[in-house]
Amino acid sequence: MRTAHLDIINTIENDATLQALSIKDDNPGFNFAPPALATPLHATPHQTFAELGAIFDDAQSRSLGGINADNLPRIQADLQVVHDG
Repeated sequence: MRTAHLDIINTIENDATLQALSIKDDNPGFNFAPPALATPLHATPHQTFAELGAIFDDAQSRSLGGINADNLPRIQADLQVVHDG
């Protein structure tokens, strides 16, 4: 999600029209991406269904833009963690 947010920021910063449209009440939008996790989600402890659900949701979110060679290993790893959990 953070990577997608950074991509959106980059797109807006490099397009004058989008940059102008992103300002509301003198506050430019899309300024701050969420901080990177100290520990990647797939590497955190997962002892509850909620924690496993968060990992599954991460895999599902990654698949929304389409599964490709770049994101397939991460999606497979997340789903394996959910399966094993």
